[in-house]
Amino acid sequence: NCSNFEVSGIRFEKSRCWTLSFDMCSNGYIHSLEIYTDVKNGDGIDIRSGCHNICIEDICGNTSDDSIACTALRTAEDDNKYPQGNYLYPLEPSCCIKNKNGDNVNISNVIIKNIVTGGKCHGVICLAANGCQLENIMIDGVKETEGEWREATVKIYTGYGESSSESDMKNIVVKNVESVYADYGVYCNTPIKHCLLKDIYSKNAGREIKLDYPDGFSVSY
Repeated sequence: NCSNFEVSGIRFEKSRCWTLSFDMCSNGYIHSLEIYTDVKNGDGIDIRSGCHNICIEDICGNTSDDSIACTALRTAEDDNKYPQGNYLYPLEPSCCIKNKNGDNVNISNVIIKNIVTGGKCHGVICLAANGCQLENIMIDGVKETEGEWREATVKIYTGYGESSSESDMKNIVVKNVESVYADYGVYCNTPIKHCLLKDIYSKNAGREIKLDYPDGFSVSY
């Protein structure tokens, strides 16, 4: 719940879980970071529910989970118990607050660019569920390096609760993706309104893009 912030010029190693997590934050600039993780749920940067007007750029590293994540999720009241399972500290430090006071839990106006990523899971994800919305997202420049198996370099999807509807995710642009070892350059498993995919490259020929619901997408090469 902070505004007008900047995080830059830091090399992160051996984080215990998510490296950087932002809940209900706005007007932020996150840039020029190196992130290396090797633990379960070892995300790099997580933009959580209620965040808007944020730019993430010039990030590199190798993560054991998603390197950059935009996740618009609402946690059920019964799940607000800490610590969670086997984790050393909460994954969602503010979820118990935001669900009680009715604050806006949507994500909007996020720019993600110049990401050099290796490791597991995904390079960049956009995720929405349980009625939360995600809109006006620009992903420009995701280059994959070495790593283990990945489903997709960039994934747009729903899960972890009630599936999103077509209007929950809209106005998303993904361009200049270089996929080296992931199964797909871009994969989406949910309906979306107004999504542009441009210049998506995959070393796995014919696996540049996988769309379970192709309506709403425009593809340009």
